[in-house]
Amino acid sequence: MILRTTPRARGVGARAAQGSPAPRVAFAAAALGGWAFAAPLAGQQPMAGWCPAPFTLASADARGASAAPSFSGGPGLFDVPTATAFPEGEMVLSVNEARSPDSRPDTRWQRNGMLTVAFLPRLSLTGRAAVRVVGDVADKRDLSANAQFLALEEKGWRPALMLGANDVSGGAQNYTATYAALTKSVAGRLRLTGGYGQGRQLLDGPFGGVELSPCAWLSLIAEHAGQRSSAGVRLTPFRALAQRTGLRLTLDAARIEPQGWTGGVGVRWAAGPARADRPAPGPPAAAATP
Repeated sequence: MILRTTPRARGVGARAAQGSPAPRVAFAAAALGGWAFAAPLAGQQPMAGWCPAPFTLASADARGASAAPSFSGGPGLFDVPTATAFPEGEMVLSVNEARSPDSRPDTRWQRNGMLTVAFLPRLSLTGRAAVRVVGDVADKRDLSANAQFLALEEKGWRPALMLGANDVSGGAQNYTATYAALTKSVAGRLRLTGGYGQGRQLLDGPFGGVELSPCAWLSLIAEHAGQRSSAGVRLTPFRALAQRTGLRLTLDAARIEPQGWTGGVGVRWAAGPARADRPAPGPPAAAATP
């Protein structure tokens, strides 16, 4: 199928990009995040009823309640994987328009679709399909598979450890990478990730990221994935509905250098053991002192 774009359509897209409200939304979210993170240090509990801390270890975080799909499908930030895991029996469908680092300057768009299945409590497998269009031609179509294994869960002062491999199948291996990642939660609202990998495009060398969550449904993310850096916002709305239906939605808005703004959508579906273990909505219990 031949895809075409008109000068008028390109002009409308350029004007929309110039007038994008995303930077203003990100600034407002950053201000909210800073206040919500600092207030407990002063003895205050802002928004305790409708905005609980998401990374408290005594909550469901150890069972993956705060895990979200990355742009490669497994649990993570945008490009950076995190040492978290989806609960056993859960399926995650995600799509995004994050371009590969090797994209040409005249790339019109790239679309990625992933399906992740958590077969075991700490193991998940991902199937990925990617299509990239340059000019009027789809110059790259790629099918690949990823695997993620949570070797250690976070406990006390010990960080969690994730081992993973991207693009373990397929002939081209455009996204191949192997990595190890450590993740540590701090003060219930901050999560730090660092790791090292060997990859063809991303996760080649040291990588890391920071996730600040003023609420369980809002995260501010900044990361460096070896070849590029990203920053943006992640929303997890309708959490009460997720408890009743087993469906959980995530919305990502990220600025990737040098691509610019991009977005992603993820849907987690909990069934069987994953849904049975889902905690009731509400503030988590206080974290136990190690």
